[in-house]
Amino acid sequence: MNEMVRAEGLSAVYNEKDEKPVLDGLDFSVREGERIALMGANGAGKSTLLLTLTGVLLPQKGALVVNGIPVKKENLRELRRSCGLVFQNPDDQIFMPTVEDDVSFGPRNYGMDEAEIKERVEKILASLGVGELKGRLAHHLSGGEKRLAALAGILVMEPVLLLLDEPLAFLDPAARRRLIAVLEELPQTMILSTHDGDMARGFCSRCIILRKGRICADGPAGEILACPDRLLQWGL
Repeated sequence: MNEMVRAEGLSAVYNEKDEKPVLDGLDFSVREGERIALMGANGAGKSTLLLTLTGVLLPQKGALVVNGIPVKKENLRELRRSCGLVFQNPDDQIFMPTVEDDVSFGPRNYGMDEAEIKERVEKILASLGVGELKGRLAHHLSGGEKRLAALAGILVMEPVLLLLDEPLAFLDPAARRRLIAVLEELPQTMILSTHDGDMARGFCSRCIILRKGRICADGPAGEILACPDRLLQWGL
């Protein structure tokens, strides 16, 4: 399998004046097709890492390469066609009046032909089982419907790396099952930030634990999550 992500000595800060990095010297790689659970206590650096992988935050030190693209300012447009981030709160991501408008925004922003945009939008909504949402007003959707609409807005760009920040947050049990079933069918390499041990064990083959901006464990999800004492030490 090809290498999808490589980080070497990766450090990142929110503000250049900050003395302490939020990510502090991370070394890891991700192979194509892997599903990785990114876990850690609040403030461990999970969301920061996702933002850095998409270039919202740029590395302060070290190197980060995603799908062969160095994460640098001059590469952001190319990077964001390869890598898509679904936010924890879909209300932070959906901003157009209707679902169709919102899912169309990315392709239209990249100058795609309107006929291709229409075809892509219909195809992705149908594949997620939410074709009936196309003309719905975004603020009338349920939490689960918003989550799928936000996911559609990312998948329509056909990324090879999918990043999900707490994908099951705010969802009822039925919506959780529906979203997991949708994700199971996707071919993308995935990194998902989660506090949900059941999802990490059942959906992901590998788990990376962050603590205070550093990696304290990296290995098979079942093995890492099988020891309660260690999980307590890591703030989980």
